[in-house]
Amino acid sequence: MHGEEEPLDRCRIEPAVLRLIEEERERQEEKWGQQHHSSADWLVILQEEIGEVCQEILRWGDVIIPVNGMGRELTNELVQATAVLIAWLEDRQRQAAACEEDEDATTDL
Repeated sequence: MHGEEEPLDRCRIEPAVLRLIEEERERQEEKWGQQHHSSADWLVILQEEIGEVCQEILRWGDVIIPVNGMGRELTNELVQATAVLIAWLEDRQRQAAACEEDEDATTDL
């Protein structure tokens, strides 16, 4: 039917994938604490992680990289890059919440 939205369950992220990302975010928080950077700095951090993904792909060449054994390193690098993106999004959410609080405080004056 026209106009009806499709159910969102088609876009679900597999629980095992979410678990890997959550575990990596926990490791990042333990190592560096809560991060707050400019977008330019976040981009540098992300590019470093993407560079490691690229290194793994280039190391293997033009083959389907196995998901186990030595091929696990690609998965690890993908998880780390994804966790950096999520950390960046979390930072932006905190910034947005702080802006809203500032606006509310100004309105109350």
